[in-house]
Amino acid sequence: MIKFFRTKRRISIRKLSKLTGISTSHISRLEAGESVPTIRTLKKIAAALKVPPSALYIERGKGMKSRAGVIGELIDLCDGLSMYSLLRLVWIAKHFRKKEDRE
Repeated sequence: MIKFFRTKRRISIRKLSKLTGISTSHISRLEAGESVPTIRTLKKIAAALKVPPSALYIERGKGMKSRAGVIGELIDLCDGLSMYSLLRLVWIAKHFRKKEDRE
């Protein structure tokens, strides 16, 4: 989603790098899915692209509006965690929710 918003805003990787202080190679790896960003990195990129941080990792057209508020809260609570850690926490929560539903 980073590349989607970056190209939509007609911002080059070099310019995004200057706006965020993140190297061009790191941005390229993030866009290619070769690297997992921290929440702090997502916040910097989101601010530069003028989008909510949650917009950078929610698939377009799949309930972005309904999920944005909840994910925003998670971002605030989990500042500094990697996306992997955040997704793992969500998986754990879903696992326990399903377990409670069965009981």
